[in-house]
Amino acid sequence: MKVINILMIVFLLCIFLFAFYIMTSYSIHNYINYYYYHDQQQQLHNVNLVIIPNQHNEIGINGLNNNFNNNNNMIDHEKNIQLSNDFNNNDDEINVNLNLIQSFRPHVNENIPTDVKKDIEYISLFNILNKWNPDIPDEPIDFKETLQHFNYGDDNERLIAEKYRNAEIPFKLYNVSDFNEVSRLWSEEYLLKQLYSKLNYHIEKSKDNHFMFWKSNNNKKKNWKPPTTIINNMNFKQWLQLAKDADVKKLTNQTEHYYLMTNEHSSKFIRNDLKLFSTRKNNFFISNVRANKGIQCRFGMRGVIAESHYDSGRNMVAMLKGAKRYIITPPWTCSKLSIIADKAHPSYRHSVIDWSDLEQAKSRGFDKVDAIDTIVRAGEVLYIPTYWFHYIVSLQYSIQCNSRSGFPPKQQGRDYIAACLDW
Repeated sequence: MKVINILMIVFLLCIFLFAFYIMTSYSIHNYINYYYYHDQQQQLHNVNLVIIPNQHNEIGINGLNNNFNNNNNMIDHEKNIQLSNDFNNNDDEINVNLNLIQSFRPHVNENIPTDVKKDIEYISLFNILNKWNPDIPDEPIDFKETLQHFNYGDDNERLIAEKYRNAEIPFKLYNVSDFNEVSRLWSEEYLLKQLYSKLNYHIEKSKDNHFMFWKSNNNKKKNWKPPTTIINNMNFKQWLQLAKDADVKKLTNQTEHYYLMTNEHSSKFIRNDLKLFSTRKNNFFISNVRANKGIQCRFGMRGVIAESHYDSGRNMVAMLKGAKRYIITPPWTCSKLSIIADKAHPSYRHSVIDWSDLEQAKSRGFDKVDAIDTIVRAGEVLYIPTYWFHYIVSLQYSIQCNSRSGFPPKQQGRDYIAACLDW
């Protein structure tokens, strides 16, 4: 009997130890994944993960160590890591990002939000800007994703994502093999061959990192001056070198920046390569081929900011290189964003507020503006619903292509914009 009791105790102890091992292994796995990702990203882009100062040279990360200790001692993660040939290709970037996404994406919510105002997790826009100033492109190590991520390769998650799209709710996708293939195809060598002529693209220069959109053929305003300068004497190779140098030298926001733009009409290879966007039949990404407005591609360098604006069409954004930060605000925030309402203005439907100026942001009531902060990495696709505002920061050398496919059948969000812009 004693032998049986001893064996029973040993058996129960083994079960307990096994359960403890499983739980601790999972936690350690997530912890290692996070730091493995940042370590690999430093090798991919040759940038240091540092404690981020804000524009007033104060510590810009709030509560950095809350997950690690209760003493509020700042942890210095600054490292000097040499660029390794092992991590100089797109396969590694996609795989490293995939590892991070799968480990730290929010829990999949299968219940589609019915009330977009109440059922989605928003954060005060001022709090978002105050915690991570847009003029600082270095990602804080305590950044938390709240936007729903769906695995496109999973039938069930793809179906949920489709419901989100139909309900005009923003989300992200990953594991889209077609876009991953393009990301791997678009090496520097490949792009140098494709973008051989200055007719293939358009380059703008700003005295700092802010780029306000403007239309040259819509200049009907007296005393108006373009916010940026069109550069005609720079080729793609020169631009690419500037973008790479910006990452290595950690270009600051007060330095001249260059933004390269192209589209499927100027560069035919874009349409040939991005078949999910250039489809002749409706698919998940282009839900209305007849209303499709073509493919636009943006080549960003570290720190480049595209000011907040809305687009009149369902917008799918595929990140092919690097990463960009998107701060998204819903249509009902229009009245707080100081949007240019004059259709004759070259920068119509864009915000005139400098979001990196916290005093300006606070005075405009950004503490009462609903917002979502997300980082879109190579290998991800972001869906931006019609009439949703988005403010974009290129965190490093990046390539993003997008395509829009018309208004949603129910025109969600239009009433807010119409009232705001006095249509």
